[in-house]
Amino acid sequence: MELQHLRYFLDIARLESISRAAEKNHVAQPALSRVVSVLERELGTRLFDRVGRNIRLNESGKILFQAADQALALLDGVKEKIDYCNGQITGSVKLCMYAPVWEFAKLFQAFAQAYPLVELDAQRAADPEKATLNTDYDLFFHMGPARREGYYESCCLTRQEMVTVVHQNNPLAKGKFVLLRDLAHQELILPRYTVLRDMLTSYCYQAGFIPTIIGEVSLPAGQRNLMASTPERRALVLLEEDEITPYWGEEYRILPIREPICSVDLNMAWSSSAPLRPSVEAFRDFAMAYYREMGMEQG
Repeated sequence: MELQHLRYFLDIARLESISRAAEKNHVAQPALSRVVSVLERELGTRLFDRVGRNIRLNESGKILFQAADQALALLDGVKEKIDYCNGQITGSVKLCMYAPVWEFAKLFQAFAQAYPLVELDAQRAADPEKATLNTDYDLFFHMGPARREGYYESCCLTRQEMVTVVHQNNPLAKGKFVLLRDLAHQELILPRYTVLRDMLTSYCYQAGFIPTIIGEVSLPAGQRNLMASTPERRALVLLEEDEITPYWGEEYRILPIREPICSVDLNMAWSSSAPLRPSVEAFRDFAMAYYREMGMEQG
């Protein structure tokens, strides 16, 4: 078996699609189909079952997946350690995102400039509603708490405050901020993140009211459509960040929420069961320093 064939096989299995794996690796789809055929011929068994438009590992495929994943991880780790002894940080870091990817875009860009030989592979979680830490990834970014399969360490990178977007016709638009209790009289729209909904609901309960949540939409276009129906009594609750302003323009106001200030922790987690590879350790330490310096600048 060729090592590159095993790498392709792992990508196909994770993405459950030959076409998506071909796109990721910048190779022709027929070439990856031949890779699967070669592996199945060598092992004398089929490795995938077709489910609708996707393919999924069967029991034989799962055995090969586990062995190939462990073997390639070991070989990659050896090369990284040799490069590290020679004064270079190389390799790749697999990141699982249970949080908005835009929050970390500047971090990824800064890391790439500092460590150009390390490849970052950031993937959205298959089920963003259930943050579960496992050995499929090197590092996890998640909002609030998360389930753990094994032993993990974590740190809070930054605390993101919630803001509300209201139309200029909404009476709340006249102020410089919104009191949390003012949202008791609003129809609320949220991004599609369970943690954000749960945290906001908890804050509202503490303030003495049950929020009226009429929808959860992640894309700005969908949020704007919901807001447009009755703009004088609807509000969108988001996490504060620099990129939201251009989406809304002059007819909308973006206001912080006060009394209390509502916030969500954005966390990074990693397995403590074994030493981290040099590339993973470099990214973890870089991310912690990056947000620590951001906090000092903002303070």
